[in-house]
Amino acid sequence: MSGPTRILVISFIAIISVGTLLLCLPAATENNIPLSFIEASFTATSATCVTGLIVIDTGARLSFFGELVVLIMIQIGGLGLMTFSTMFLFILRRKFTVRQGLIIKEALNRSSFGGMKQFLMWLFSITFLIELFGALILFLNWRDDFASIPQAVWQSVFHSVSAFCNAGFSLNSDSLIRYALHPWINVTIMLLIISGGIGFILLADLRDQIAVRINSLLKRDVIKIISALPKKNLSLHSKIVLKTTAILIVSGTILILAVRLRTYPIGEWGTLNWTRLLLTSCFQSVTARTAGFNTVDISTAGIPMLLILIVLMFIGGSSGSTAGGVKTTTIGVLFANIVSTVRGRPHVEIFNRTIPRAVVQKAITIFNIFIAVFLCTILALTLTEQGLTLKSLIFEAASALGTVGLSTGITPHLTTAGKIIIMLVMFLGRTGPITIVLAIAAPDRDLYEYPEETVSIG
Repeated sequence: MSGPTRILVISFIAIISVGTLLLCLPAATENNIPLSFIEASFTATSATCVTGLIVIDTGARLSFFGELVVLIMIQIGGLGLMTFSTMFLFILRRKFTVRQGLIIKEALNRSSFGGMKQFLMWLFSITFLIELFGALILFLNWRDDFASIPQAVWQSVFHSVSAFCNAGFSLNSDSLIRYALHPWINVTIMLLIISGGIGFILLADLRDQIAVRINSLLKRDVIKIISALPKKNLSLHSKIVLKTTAILIVSGTILILAVRLRTYPIGEWGTLNWTRLLLTSCFQSVTARTAGFNTVDISTAGIPMLLILIVLMFIGGSSGSTAGGVKTTTIGVLFANIVSTVRGRPHVEIFNRTIPRAVVQKAITIFNIFIAVFLCTILALTLTEQGLTLKSLIFEAASALGTVGLSTGITPHLTTAGKIIIMLVMFLGRTGPITIVLAIAAPDRDLYEYPEETVSIG
């Protein structure tokens, strides 16, 4: 386990290193004045870890070459370097060793290596198809906002890829605040974020469900279709992802809207711009779960709003996706574990299925490690950034660990030590604390266990 995991970690370090060197070139900036090493490395880390925290104005400071480097790192970081490497080896018709198979299987979160080529071909196809469709819709709404058609095309492609990969990088200085009232842009970006955040496992499951139903439709009479629809249901993983994602989006929207309405006197509710409030509340609920775009000024948000966003950032997207966080499935399993414990049931059950004990333990471990890293990050930042408020540091730590990219505006003002801390946390958030632990720890080969003894809890 430790060998393959180390290679996965090293692959991320490699792409960050290459990106840093490229961004240090004079050609990467508009004025040919190269970025400092810390600026280049921070940008490369944020792009590869699809976070979106920035220490420079991406659209203003970087040239087309620099922006292209960032976009490539976002795409590679979103899908994973091992995904591209594996597809390249398939193209070259190279055979895989058992060790390489284990690495690839772990990188893509697959239960087996069977059908890997077909899965990868579909993965690349659906990714670029969704990104192309998103870019087309954005272009149709942006073509009159820029000086030239090529510029509008580039803006559309960049933001579409950034949204699908849940990166949150924008070429606009104010992210998407200027488009807060534009329904098509808001809906398009949200759908791209959700598509990338729900994970390829669910997308593949949905694909199979649609294929089965189309096949049934082609083979049977239309009259009999309704009664003869396939009985196969979505997998347990997909059910958990769909239900948890829906709950988080709806509850997040309601809570954000409630907090924002709290700042208005009741007598003024009739004069409020309800379209803007609903649209921006829903957008922030979606983007806070690892995307990082914003249509409101986060620096003006109060503590209640920041707390809601922190919870959403901490949870993140789904397993096998471009998103970060502890993942929706982890939260779903933990919640089911709590319910089972309260009810006195010996097993953890979801949707009439029993979750294996090993999966429950992994979920608890991941959650605890995230909490530990989060608290350590806050402590470290309070030591290096004594001139900044605690709420801003807590929010920054959550954003970095969840690979979100939302910020109260303090990122460029961090000290060099603070930026290094955030870089490390972004890396941990993307590769996963549990992966880092497995990569460093030696495997335990002991085939025995100690006698049981109970302890008092609570």
